[in-house]
Amino acid sequence: MNIISRGGISGVLRVTAHRFTRPLSGPQLVWAIANGLAIPVVRKNMVVDIGLDDIAAMLGGGQGNPTVGGTVMSPTTYPDLAVEEMRITEYVAPTAPAAGDTALQGATLWAFNIQPGAADGTLTVTYPGTGQVKFSGLVPIGDLNGKTLTEEGLFTFNDKLIARTTFSKPKTSAFALQFDHTLTVSRA
Repeated sequence: MNIISRGGISGVLRVTAHRFTRPLSGPQLVWAIANGLAIPVVRKNMVVDIGLDDIAAMLGGGQGNPTVGGTVMSPTTYPDLAVEEMRITEYVAPTAPAAGDTALQGATLWAFNIQPGAADGTLTVTYPGTGQVKFSGLVPIGDLNGKTLTEEGLFTFNDKLIARTTFSKPKTSAFALQFDHTLTVSRA
């Protein structure tokens, strides 16, 4: 008898074009999409190997000094493994995410940070359901116009890539872009 329950972690990035000046909540986005006021692009992400090690080290509280992305962690440093930043690039034709990824392919064009004023925009964290965490940010109507955004990643306080996604979304002055990256931990 197998007593180990096989769970999983998955992620989805939703990039939604809309004309609002602030990020919309989940129910507000559903309403805006249903009424033709927002257009989403949805892509699955890849939680990379470092991300899996990161989650295990956080669950263990850094006890036993786990190594995450080449960095030895401890009970005093494990808070550095929390997600701090979402980065976006305009890299032309990025390769599909792979388990061994450690960085984005392109240079950061825009960053959202959980500390207001520390980057281009603020990264907000919510918990939309059991086993879910969502990281959200908004590129305003007046920014990045004429750029085609292609790659997104979540990074920890100690600069480790946790999850990566590729997509293609041109940015124009007609709309803002809301980024919602949701990670879900589930039972089998």
